[in-house]
Amino acid sequence: MSYNKKKHYNIGIDIGGTKIAIGLVDNEIRLIDRIDIPTVIEKGPDPLISEIIKQTGTLINRNGLIDKQVNSIGIGVPGTVDHETGHVVLAPNIYWRDVPLGKKFTESFTSTPIYIDQDTNAAILGEYMLQDGKYIKNFFYITLGTGVGSGLIFNGKLYRGRLNTAGEIGHTVVEKNGIPCTCGNRGCLQMYAKGPGIVDEAIRRIERGAETNLKKYLEEKNKLTAQQIGDEANNGDKFAMDLLLWAADYVGLALANIVSVLNPDLIVIGGGVTRCGAFFINAITNSTIKYCYPPARDSVVISCTTQWEKSGIIGAALLYSSF
Repeated sequence: MSYNKKKHYNIGIDIGGTKIAIGLVDNEIRLIDRIDIPTVIEKGPDPLISEIIKQTGTLINRNGLIDKQVNSIGIGVPGTVDHETGHVVLAPNIYWRDVPLGKKFTESFTSTPIYIDQDTNAAILGEYMLQDGKYIKNFFYITLGTGVGSGLIFNGKLYRGRLNTAGEIGHTVVEKNGIPCTCGNRGCLQMYAKGPGIVDEAIRRIERGAETNLKKYLEEKNKLTAQQIGDEANNGDKFAMDLLLWAADYVGLALANIVSVLNPDLIVIGGGVTRCGAFFINAITNSTIKYCYPPARDSVVISCTTQWEKSGIIGAALLYSSF
């Protein structure tokens, strides 16, 4: 496959907890081609990084591109990154700590600029560029998936914070002395709102004797997913509905604080857990309105992304524009 030789492209890499997406994005912000690989964390970061580098080369070669046609490679990582060096400080959900990701990519792609940031910063860039509304200057994006993260566009620009740790809404504490989190703290939002966290709570309740249609998934395949919980909730299973209300209440509490402090023009929810459906998203919206500062309630605008399969890739490909 070969594309217009006069065009230039950027590569976006979205590292997730279960899969990694590597995409080729053209200068009209279109996703041209992609390769998906599983996130295999059991052997540590080095073999996984080597595979990402290998597949990035495959993507470049199969599209017939030469080095000077690739403007940049951008990478979104699910954790805290030193965005000047590309060094991963901590990515708890994939068990990376002090990983020289930038160095490894720079050594492999010597003539191509490399940009590395938190995955939610990449995702919000993608979401922001794909939004139709020109009025949007202050934009908050939260992703609910294998973990929980967020990003903020403030006055039209990506906001990273002093140490590039802005956007870690998943590690805001919503329960004092709550469930232990992978980051080392207790009671973090992600332990109550990420997909595996919702599943864990479902299993705890079922083991205590709760009745639900969800039992059939455990009996048949010994496995349960957040999407199955969402499907049963949308079908009227009271247990599943109560479980999603439980998780949505925590998300709404966190977002209410965002509304009260930042008062954004728009909040967009993304990530795989959004496939739980309208019941879950509506419950989050209602909880946000319930908990936020009363005069700000009328300003709450929450929507569910329609771009979640590609916003992380496109945003990673656009990271060069935010450095």
